[in-house]
Amino acid sequence: MHHRGKIRWESYISYVGGDVDDVDLCDCERMSIHELNQMVEELGHIQEIKMYYYLEPTKDLNSGLRELCTDADVNKFCTLAYEYKVMEVYCNHLTIEEIDQVLMEAASRGNSVEPEKMWCGNRRTR
Repeated sequence: MHHRGKIRWESYISYVGGDVDDVDLCDCERMSIHELNQMVEELGHIQEIKMYYYLEPTKDLNSGLRELCTDADVNKFCTLAYEYKVMEVYCNHLTIEEIDQVLMEAASRGNSVEPEKMWCGNRRTR
């Protein structure tokens, strides 16, 4: 798991800074965002706002980075994990200002961001 860093959404997507730790997700039958939050908390990330992404095997960050937020996302992730055995997960740590910017940009385009998807089971402290 890539954590303590940030995803840079530029012309070429990159993950900057942070650490990489091996985490054994083990049981895809029981995998959920709640389980993922617990694993991330064990890495020392408590009371932080974060978004999860995974990298589709055989793809790079520009073409294969996928949100890991909903039950459907978790199911797709588990299907790939079962087939490929090793998956890369990225934890993108967000500030309140970054979240507000995302919401304002979406609103200016006439789009809305679903709050439950935005927070991905995070403990939102505002």
